[in-house]
Amino acid sequence: MRIIGVDLHTRQQTIAMLDPETGALVEKTLEHEGETVREFYSALLRGIAKTVRFLIPKPKDEHAKFLPIGSDAELEQQVKQEFDNLFRNFGAQINSNGRLRIMDFATVTFDVGNLRVRASRDRGTVGVSVAPIHAVREWHGLGFALRSLQENDGIAEPIPSSILRGAGKLLDRDFVKLSEAFSEDKYPTARKRIRDISESLRQKWMEDFNQKSKVYHATTP
Repeated sequence: MRIIGVDLHTRQQTIAMLDPETGALVEKTLEHEGETVREFYSALLRGIAKTVRFLIPKPKDEHAKFLPIGSDAELEQQVKQEFDNLFRNFGAQINSNGRLRIMDFATVTFDVGNLRVRASRDRGTVGVSVAPIHAVREWHGLGFALRSLQENDGIAEPIPSSILRGAGKLLDRDFVKLSEAFSEDKYPTARKRIRDISESLRQKWMEDFNQKSKVYHATTP
């Protein structure tokens, strides 16, 4: 689980979490009375956050339950329309659909070929990322993944867009190649290319920034 937002109030706080494997969203409300908050964050600091299932104590016992947050039918429909070809001709299947009541955050994921595709809405913008089906924690922006398929190693050509609108056409064009590149035996090579492209862009951005800025200087950590 990964914390993606906290809605803080005087008597309680609501924490939004994202499961990076499935794209499922979970909310947990912590009352500020008693030891609930301290115990929860202590568990995170002890490095066992992955085993904490965001349990919510019931009023009169020590049992707990998940807080249901619902799904986003509108986003799922947008995803199906945008990637219509993959659903009709390549057997794409919805994997998860989750929505938060805070921050207008929602995700829909689907599996097709060797890919898990995720559409994430955050403050009105919907981005698309992809991960290999055998390593679903390793997400990459769709544009970077598609750029890694090109043979030339330079970065003269722009990175394709990773927003939902138009993503269907981009992925349709190179779906077979990307699915093959994300297969278990070939993915290490694809991952290295994606990281190299990202690093090249970062270095270029720093060079351009340092040439233009007379006050600040960008450096690597």
